[in-house]
Amino acid sequence: MGVLSDTDMMDWLRYASLALSRAKATDAGSYCQFEKSMLAESLTQAQMLGELRMAINSNEFVVHYQPVVDLKDFRLCGAEAWYAGKAPTEEWCHRVILFLWQKSMA
Repeated sequence: MGVLSDTDMMDWLRYASLALSRAKATDAGSYCQFEKSMLAESLTQAQMLGELRMAINSNEFVVHYQPVVDLKDFRLCGAEAWYAGKAPTEEWCHRVILFLWQKSMA
């Protein structure tokens, strides 16, 4: 029987946490085995959140909200968000939009 090092144990706990999060997001009472793609997805998400925080803190990423009005009776039926500002690249903007959209669908 082998002994796990502290590093191995931390990795195992991280992997178990990622699999648990995926299982909870899927269906109640389901289970999920860890896959390497989960770690890559988690790292990408952490990087994206870091970039978003940095852009917001340096006032490079400003979100504006616009009401959505039903034209039949002029009632407010929602709101949409859009951003303005300078972004490092167009590709970065697309990644941010896709990331936020995926988070809103979860």
